[in-house]
Amino acid sequence: MRAAMSAYPTPDRDAATLLGEALRRIGYSEDGVVDLLGEDAFPPGREDVPVALRRLPDSKLATVVRAILLQRPVPRAALVKALGEDAVQALDAIGIGETRDDGTIVLRARILPVGDLYMASDDFPAADAGKEPADYVAAFTPTSQILDALTPRRRVRRALDVGSGSGVQALFAARHADAVVATDLNERALAFVDLNAALNGFTNIETRAGSLFEPVAGERFDLITCNAPYVVSPERRWLYRDSGFNADEVSEQVVAAAAEHLEADGFATLLVSWVAEDEDSRDEHPLDWTDELDCDDWILPIWESDALSHAATCGPSTSTGSASTGSPRARSCCTGGTEAARTRRASTRSTRTSGRPASRSSGRLRHARDSRSSTTTRCSVRP
Repeated sequence: MRAAMSAYPTPDRDAATLLGEALRRIGYSEDGVVDLLGEDAFPPGREDVPVALRRLPDSKLATVVRAILLQRPVPRAALVKALGEDAVQALDAIGIGETRDDGTIVLRARILPVGDLYMASDDFPAADAGKEPADYVAAFTPTSQILDALTPRRRVRRALDVGSGSGVQALFAARHADAVVATDLNERALAFVDLNAALNGFTNIETRAGSLFEPVAGERFDLITCNAPYVVSPERRWLYRDSGFNADEVSEQVVAAAAEHLEADGFATLLVSWVAEDEDSRDEHPLDWTDELDCDDWILPIWESDALSHAATCGPSTSTGSASTGSPRARSCCTGGTEAARTRRASTRSTRTSGRPASRSSGRLRHARDSRSSTTTRCSVRP
């Protein structure tokens, strides 16, 4: 049984738009933060906060970084001096600012600058690992970066982000798509998507509540992205992480449904996980899935782990992905199975074409900063 949902944020569009404009005026950006903290300190994790605080000078931008990025209490008057009274009131209106009796204000959520975009989410994870609420919404993670890097950015009419979380991929797509649909089972995540759209001035993102592709039944898109639930396990602790499916069934469903929802010449880039039950045939599962689809695909394993390592490291405080399942030894997302299996994580890139013969290749890339494995697949599906 899931815990009660959290009450914030409130996606007040006017307030969020005002706040985003104030943050831009003060120079709160990835480059601005790097100038203050150093490139090796961005983005700072919870363990980096004490050092980051010592690096901050006495300036208006430093006050904003202390409050917005590091989530440390600052005098409300100092934040008003930096951003203006209206922007600080906007923090209250969207439900992420809490003014204390001692005159300080502290943020319940974090706003991370990613390039020229703002990404609000629940980071930092709770100091007491595993205590995050069931509707916890993760931020911009290494797997989000991988998915972005593998996604083609040509101009499109309609884009879909499945399991959108805080809306990272939806925001990226909004810059080159006429319309974007973001789906998620977690309605609080969709509130963050709406909030982030307003923070960044986007008006072409629509949110729909529901599981995976259910909210877009019968529709097709020119671009589809999905950072699927990544822990292969029957657990249902966190909406963003645990799919509730057995083993890698959620990954199989995502791959199949993405192909069904692609327009002609459309692309789908999917980050998924699967169980590798045989050391000599580690990619058997995704190869079987794409065979069923008559699809050109590129499968790029990025990391892998055994069952115990996977189970021990997959959670809000340690994860590098957005949604997954966990268990034995698996590739791609996460898996749940026997101790003989391995879990592999991958990204699948698909494109729907008209009449090209299906072909398939599989490559492997070891991610130097992650002990697990991920795969990218490029699919070309005939209508």
